Amino acid sequence: MVTNLETQSCDQPINVNTPCGTFRDCSFRDDGKYPDLESQCHWFHTCSFGQFQGHSPCPASESNQRGSLYKDYMLLRN
Repeated sequence: MVTNLETQSCDQPINVNTPCGTFRDCSFRDDGKYPDLESQCHWFHTCSFGQFQGHSPCPASESNQRGSLYKDYMLLRN
């Protein structure tokens, strides 16, 4: 359980925004997988039909590319 600042109560991490929780707002995103920048893209989250579907670790086959993926993503944002 973590502190939900919006409800001022304890809640499951998946229901709580960062920094305490793991919820991601997908209401404005297209369906797809998005890197979690806090983990430097070691994890990603999935959005489907505007709903947060959860977190997943990056596949092991991409483990040597994570740093590159993170840098590429940050360059695209700027």
